[in-house]
Amino acid sequence: MSTHEVELSMRHPKILALHGNGSNKAITQLQLQNLDINEKYYELTCLNGTIQVNHP
Repeated sequence: MSTHEVELSMRHPKILALHGNGSNKAITQLQLQNLDINEKYYELTCLNGTIQVNHP
């Protein structure tokens, strides 16, 4: 196995987590923790939405 192949196999899968209406980044992170999705096994990116919606 080449060095490049070893480096690729050591990387964690990447997850972009987007919250829904009425939620935020912190809540999404808690929900992922409850599902045992954490930075030990994944590269997580959780974002706060920038557009506020006043209706569903």
